[in-house]
Amino acid sequence: MRAWERAKELEGESSGKVGAQESSPGGEAAKIEDALDAYHSEELLRRLPGIVSRVERLEKVGAEGVTNQALQAGFREAHHCYLYGFRAACCVLCRAILEEGLREALDRGGGLEAKARGADRSYMLELLQLAVERGMLTREFEVWGRDVKKAGDFATHNRAAFDRNFAPERVEEILLKTREIVNDLYRGRRALPDGRG
Repeated sequence: MRAWERAKELEGESSGKVGAQESSPGGEAAKIEDALDAYHSEELLRRLPGIVSRVERLEKVGAEGVTNQALQAGFREAHHCYLYGFRAACCVLCRAILEEGLREALDRGGGLEAKARGADRSYMLELLQLAVERGMLTREFEVWGRDVKKAGDFATHNRAAFDRNFAPERVEEILLKTREIVNDLYRGRRALPDGRG
């Protein structure tokens, strides 16, 4: 019997049996914990070849020059999702990272967000356009940003379209594009005389 099947069986047997078994070393809770540990170990071993393959393909990990700690943490999470094969989660995080980087550079007070939402326009697309107008991003990066937005939107709102359009190779592309855009955005911010964008 596979570990996950045993874990489910033990979980079913122990439902409603809380208390003494949890504190006893040989109780059902310990058996469930062991079965769950075995299941997660098997799951990791099953994913390991894909993880190794993705690590080998991925360029140096990092968001050089990004000073925002939350964005750096977001990049780490997005990389972990990519490495473990969680494609939709990776794309949702990439979209969030890009929008936050643009917001921080261009709309700290939130005025553009309120204006865009009031006019029923995409805030992120407004930010991408503004970044190009201000010379912070190239048109190519604006197109890339639209692709990142599309991936995140599909992953969130239309999983069938996401699965059709964002195979693992495309998800890697989305991750790399997000890194390039945000790194460029931060380089551009440092290059501007007032540092605000």
